[in-house]
Amino acid sequence: RSHVVAIERSGPGRDDRNYNMRGRDLTEHMCPAHLLFEYARSNFPRVTTIGIGDGGNEIGMGKIHPATIAKNIPNGELIHCRVPTDHLIVAGVSNWGAYA
Repeated sequence: RSHVVAIERSGPGRDDRNYNMRGRDLTEHMCPAHLLFEYARSNFPRVTTIGIGDGGNEIGMGKIHPATIAKNIPNGELIHCRVPTDHLIVAGVSNWGAYA
């Protein structure tokens, strides 16, 4: 059994674009790391995926309903990452979540 972990890693929203918390499009500067998580979830059920984030735009936040992100996070409707993980750690600061 193995794990795949994303810490503060921006992932695609419903429009398949990556955004930072301010809504700036980062897609051209990002490697498509979300594909690893989607592949693992689809093909290797024994691999555990974990996302750690603090703003709604990170890999793993797809575990949270989009309306919840949109209601509670500025630019949430735009930036919400659609990629879920098996486990999600939400923290005020992602690095603190990773430390925990």
